Amino acid sequence: MSKTILIIGGIIIVILIAMVLLFSQSSEEQPVQGIPINEALSANEQPTSSSNIITYTDSGYSPKEITISKGDTVVFKNESSRKIWPASAAHPTHTIYPESNIQKCFDNDTENDRIIFDACRSLEIGEEWSFTFNEVGSWVYHNHLRFSHTGKIIVE
Repeated sequence: MSKTILIIGGIIIVILIAMVLLFSQSSEEQPVQGIPINEALSANEQPTSSSNIITYTDSGYSPKEITISKGDTVVFKNESSRKIWPASAAHPTHTIYPESNIQKCFDNDTENDRIIFDACRSLEIGEEWSFTFNEVGSWVYHNHLRFSHTGKIIVE
């Protein structure tokens, strides 16, 4: 009887460890499975001032919070050692910024690419993506591939 309990306990421990390892790798490092990645950059890319640049390193976004004016463009630069996917919070739907929704990334409507706060794909190391903020408010964003890395853009 005690031998059976030990075997069952050991199996449960192995399963729990496997689940923890699987979850930590898939939720922190991988995009949502089964969703195609749109390779087109947003049509709203344009030059911006150096104060509206947010860099992403292996430690996360910097600066973590910026204040801009309505109509300003923010450039997200990937200076990390892995791909990133900047997008409006909340993970995984990306619906905090008005009109944004991850599902719009895959509807083949290029007009949506200009109005949603979502890169709609992963950015390679060294790549940039920009978005023009036309809605006043406080907008939290995240890296969809590592959703614990967040920041905030305050639009006045």
